[in-house]
Amino acid sequence: MLDQLLKFFVVFFVVVEPLSLLPVFSSLTEGASVSYKHKMALKSVLVAGVIATGFFITGMQNAINGAGGVSYPPSLRANGLGWALGIGRIGSIGGPLLGSLAIMLGMTQARQLFALALPPLAVAALAALWLSRNAKI
Repeated sequence: MLDQLLKFFVVFFVVVEPLSLLPVFSSLTEGASVSYKHKMALKSVLVAGVIATGFFITGMQNAINGAGGVSYPPSLRANGLGWALGIGRIGSIGGPLLGSLAIMLGMTQARQLFALALPPLAVAALAALWLSRNAKI
């Protein structure tokens, strides 16, 4: 139990401020094998990436409201913003379901899980291309 708590704090400290906490990380993992240190450093980077992604997604979700106010004409503003937020909610429900289904089907390699993002990315790119060509400016 204490060992897990220590591991959590090592990862957390490195996420909070990696440069000034390198000595702390080094002293906490002193005597550990190089592969363990490497694994803990990678875990720290992954946690930092997840935390940063959470901040960006939260900010983007709030920015959609402002962008919707500017993007849609006044007569369609509420309808357009409702659709934009609704599609976002569908993605926030469907993404974890698809990810858990992929893991249940045996897709445990990182490259396999990253490939799951390619079809939605392609649909978004095609929608953006279509909107840019059909925009009335």
